[in-house]
Amino acid sequence: MGNLIKYEIKGYIKDVIGLILVILFFQMLLLIKGVDIFDEKALVIVFVNLIAFGSAVITLIWNIKLFSKDIYEDTSYLIYTIPKSTNVILGSKFIASFIQFAIVFLVNSFFVLNYFNITFNIFEYIREIPAYLILLFIVNSIAGYLSFLAVIYFSITLGKVATKKIKVGKVAAWIIFLITSIVLNYIQAFIIKHLPDALVNNIKNITMYEKGSVHITYGLANANIISIILSTIIFIILFFVTSYLLREKLDL
Repeated sequence: MGNLIKYEIKGYIKDVIGLILVILFFQMLLLIKGVDIFDEKALVIVFVNLIAFGSAVITLIWNIKLFSKDIYEDTSYLIYTIPKSTNVILGSKFIASFIQFAIVFLVNSFFVLNYFNITFNIFEYIREIPAYLILLFIVNSIAGYLSFLAVIYFSITLGKVATKKIKVGKVAAWIIFLITSIVLNYIQAFIIKHLPDALVNNIKNITMYEKGSVHITYGLANANIISIILSTIIFIILFFVTSYLLREKLDL
């Protein structure tokens, strides 16, 4: 699996490095000259988070292409005919995707937290939050992102299995993704709603900036054990279903 992960990462390493350099440039610019440029701390916060959000979206697109290129392009013959199980191949794609996303996320987090600490002394607020709740938030975020990727990969695979035409398959994948997401969100919401409140441990919100009618909350919310468990179950089920479709149903 190690070689497969290296292969997957190698394909996007230049893009990831380029994106990180862009993030470094703009985040450093905002860190040094942000208040001078916008003359308002709230606007600086908005742009700091816009950079983080934009780079996260770009990385998500790369994560999707990392999987879809071997479904819709000729590289499927190279990947899915090698002497490796589909579980190993699919697992390598999830790991490579997560590494990409984690690198970009950590770079952005460094600047976001440092800016907030310099401006608002955020670490004093963070110290008030129990360590186990912060850990829950981190684990919940990882589980949530991987389950989200699993839904996307499942939708792409099922769309390809359903039709041999690439354009139709891509449209079908979007429809499958929307339907699957709605159903899964409904099931998760239904289960969490009917559980005792004691089992749902949420991290409180932290007010980061407040001036007049402007109120910005840096929300570390909805990180709970039940959500982690449900996301993990979704990931495991869709992982093996997608692996089965790749192994038994995908027409290369």
